[in-house]
Amino acid sequence: MIFILSCATDDAVYQVSDRRLVWLGGSAPGSVKDDQSNKAVLVDGRMAFGYTGIAEINGAGGDYWLASLFGNQSTSDLAVVAERIRAEATREFKRMSVPDRRWLRHAFVGVGWATYRGESAVLPMLVTVTNALDASGEWEVAPSPEFRMLLNRWGATAAGFSIAFAGQSLIDGEKKAIWRHVRRVVRRGAPRLAMLRALIDSCMWIASRHSTVGKSLMALCIPKIAVLRQRASGQIFLLTGPPGDDAPTFLYVPGTGERSVIYGPHFAAGGNSSYRFSRWASSAGGLTIRAGADGAASRPTAARAPPWPPRSSAQAVLEHARAQRTSSTPSPSPRTARAS
Repeated sequence: MIFILSCATDDAVYQVSDRRLVWLGGSAPGSVKDDQSNKAVLVDGRMAFGYTGIAEINGAGGDYWLASLFGNQSTSDLAVVAERIRAEATREFKRMSVPDRRWLRHAFVGVGWATYRGESAVLPMLVTVTNALDASGEWEVAPSPEFRMLLNRWGATAAGFSIAFAGQSLIDGEKKAIWRHVRRVVRRGAPRLAMLRALIDSCMWIASRHSTVGKSLMALCIPKIAVLRQRASGQIFLLTGPPGDDAPTFLYVPGTGERSVIYGPHFAAGGNSSYRFSRWASSAGGLTIRAGADGAASRPTAARAPPWPPRSSAQAVLEHARAQRTSSTPSPSPRTARAS
């Protein structure tokens, strides 16, 4: 079961998703099928989508299917983007035949920046396109024939942030522990890097408590200032590295010590899509990743919770940090992108 953690503050939105797939049926239901399956798609440089549910749609991975919807479609209007996802998902899922209809419970979760009709302000927004998630983010017993859109217009909150969970069901104690953990970081006025680290640590912790959640993660940050600069310049691009002001950024967090390949999300903007970004990391200072000192965060706690994952496992994140950044731009064709 995929776990997606979305968060918004006044100056940035974040989404972290794990990369594990598990078998639904067969001789060993619940066993791991793959630990390196991407779930993340960045749309128009200002909204990060993850998905949870069935892994393949019309013979393609859910991430590839989602990005391919916009290979020749404009992404400038996010309302149109969400409606296209809803309509196409409804059409595809009606064609699926599975032994257990519950297997078709599915959700696409997007967090980003939008301007609402009739307004000029750029505000954080959470949109869920689903056939089985309710307004509180909990799974319904069976999927509906039609996908629907759930819109959460995140604004200013007393805590200074908003957070949402999707995929793996959590008990109240787990949700509260993550919320308290993030709140401590926000209260300290921590930079974006520390916020991202807190979310990554939280996902690692959930992975330690639920065997269907993987420890390999994809983490995205979309700063508000980057979206405003993108709007002014008309240029959309994506960087790998710690959060900055210039562009959305992504970090691949390996869960098992693997450092040789850096993976990235799919990217769809302006009628182009880039698929399955990956790059070999140089052992001599290329794209090695581990947490910097300013990214350190305290650990969430919950009653009778098991120990937090060892620091070394969560420190797969940031050394490429301030020294160097690698740009990932849309490829003209999926054939030119390197398969991960």
